[in-house]
Amino acid sequence: MNLISLLRVSFFTLIISLIFGGSFQPVFANHTGSTGGHTGSTGGTSTADGTTTEYGFTVQIKNPLENSGIDSIEAFIEKIIDIVVMIVTPFIVLCLIYAGFQYVTAGGDPGKVKKAHAWLLWTVVGAAVILGAWVIAHAIAGTVKELAAPL
Repeated sequence: MNLISLLRVSFFTLIISLIFGGSFQPVFANHTGSTGGHTGSTGGTSTADGTTTEYGFTVQIKNPLENSGIDSIEAFIEKIIDIVVMIVTPFIVLCLIYAGFQYVTAGGDPGKVKKAHAWLLWTVVGAAVILGAWVIAHAIAGTVKELAAPL
């Protein structure tokens, strides 16, 4: 397995583990109130604080991200993009260093220079995509927060 294949497999494994690694968290519901018999209603009523009253007892589902400061979908997306940028930045730096090393060791060989140029080009393209995603996510989140603010 050459270095490029190893880097691709490592990066793919890292991204998959980040996407799916933290997504399976238990959610616990609090049960309060009496556990008496059926009250005759066919459904429950929901309130603004996330509680649902049904069949004589109250169930409240708590936000699992409550202590992290994430209270909306835009904050959640911002946090995901920030984590991806934080993880990918060292990878981009390593790829830039590798591309520079390829240029230095090419020794005038057109094939090696072309390979080094491709590494540099696609590293810059990847960095631009990540930076663009970060900018777009923060711009959308800022717009949504501004629109949601009371007049």
